[in-house]
Amino acid sequence: MTTLHRARAVIAALLLATATAACSQQKDTTLETRTVGEATSTVNDYLTQTLTLIGPDARQSKPGGTTDIPCSDAPNAPNDQFGVAGHYQIENPTEAPKATIARLQQAWQNKGYTQNDYRTSDPERPELTVTNPADHIKITAEVIKDAPRIALTIGTPCYHSPTPLY
Repeated sequence: MTTLHRARAVIAALLLATATAACSQQKDTTLETRTVGEATSTVNDYLTQTLTLIGPDARQSKPGGTTDIPCSDAPNAPNDQFGVAGHYQIENPTEAPKATIARLQQAWQNKGYTQNDYRTSDPERPELTVTNPADHIKITAEVIKDAPRIALTIGTPCYHSPTPLY
């Protein structure tokens, strides 16, 4: 398996884990109704906000994207419940990725986001996960090994679709 294939497999696993984890924390009766387009727009808005927080030189280094994911892969699971996850690689040529994550931690704290995790076991590759308590959007930012970039994953909670999806 090439490095590219491994990276794609990791991205797919992260996307699935992000959406499934968010979805599994809610009961069916509490799901907000949204279309996939509306949820995707929310993820894109968070990407734009994060790029603004990072600074004027921040940009996507490789095309990223979003995907909708069923909230459950269990047999007979509802086919109208989904989450949307986006995965991006971000460059900021004016600052080291490690410093950018430290600044994001402070900025998100100032915005009132809940810090779920801040891993620094590898000091060169910190990983930060936060959730906005207002809408339950979860964001993870981590330094990519051997690259001057940040992997950014943005995931919605589980939503109810007005029409069946799967």
